[in-house]
Amino acid sequence: MRFLKANLGQEILLSVECDLQIYALCYSDWAGFPLTRKSLTGWFILLDNSPIPWKTKNQHTVSRSFAEAKYRSMATTICELKWLKELLSCFGINHHSPIKLYCDNQSAFYIAVNPVFHEHTKHIKVDSHFVRDELLRGTIATGPVPSHA
Repeated sequence: MRFLKANLGQEILLSVECDLQIYALCYSDWAGFPLTRKSLTGWFILLDNSPIPWKTKNQHTVSRSFAEAKYRSMATTICELKWLKELLSCFGINHHSPIKLYCDNQSAFYIAVNPVFHEHTKHIKVDSHFVRDELLRGTIATGPVPSHA
């Protein structure tokens, strides 16, 4: 994201050998705004190796935990991925395999795949069901972001 912010005038180029696979990265800070303690959500989507859309915005509500802020970020990113997948299908580009979604929080993955965790996270139940439903449908497949270089 720092690269994109520093290079605002750059164009997006798609390679001729593009396999048209979509990959997404989502991130969030927890309670990053001192006055409201709202978290920041961001996502970055790649078509093969080319960035297409990306965005950073404030979350609408205050997250009660770091995992909740990350999970809300995953839900927002999945909404964008579903829209993008439908847009690409209008152009005849269909994706039958799950879209890879990467997030840098292990707790968010555990919430997505383990329904027992939901008893401890009632305050994010709507996002929890949304993300879990998309995982079960095979629309997305999650993957962790390595914390080391």
